[in-house]
Amino acid sequence: MTLFRKKEFYSPRDIALFCSVEPSVVEGWLDAKRLSFVVLPGFHRRVPHAVLEKFMVSQGFEKPACWLGEFSKFRVLVVEDDQDLLEIMGDFLVDELRLEVKRETNGFSAGLQIASWQPDLILLDFVMPEVSGFEIMKKLKENPETCDIPVLAVTSLKGEDQRQAVLNAGVSDFIGKPFYSEEFLKKIRTLLGIVLAEPAKGSS
Repeated sequence: MTLFRKKEFYSPRDIALFCSVEPSVVEGWLDAKRLSFVVLPGFHRRVPHAVLEKFMVSQGFEKPACWLGEFSKFRVLVVEDDQDLLEIMGDFLVDELRLEVKRETNGFSAGLQIASWQPDLILLDFVMPEVSGFEIMKKLKENPETCDIPVLAVTSLKGEDQRQAVLNAGVSDFIGKPFYSEEFLKKIRTLLGIVLAEPAKGSS
């Protein structure tokens, strides 16, 4: 697993790793507006690379060696037990050259992939055998290393109560099946920060 990557946007956990501090310290910097950030759906705060680089230089932190290279692609994990739909979603994403996509067909293997690969976004089917999307969300939220990963729920649940239960599970956004490719891609770009949900806040 590569923990240190040059990314366009960094989570508080990313910054904590670079600066060798606790994530709570980084959260304090953000609360005090010492770092500018953007807010993605689900209230995921992300710091642009240029802002973090300027901050680390000003505070005497050593810049990571990985920053000498190109930006890493956004990592997207698709979890869907319907093989046909998994292929369709993969086809939708194939032209998004800034994405690196991995696919899993069950919750167990998805959990292993999340732990080892640390995706930037998870596309999660909620109705799956053995391990449901609700169970995966519970585990994600209980783990400090994964609780801030944005999740787009992709589900066939139709009832208002069912949809509310999905949102209450802690997902960042929701899309019902069937869906249009344009809507699907727009939500993904927004959740990754490619299309910013809100302008940067605070000082740089």
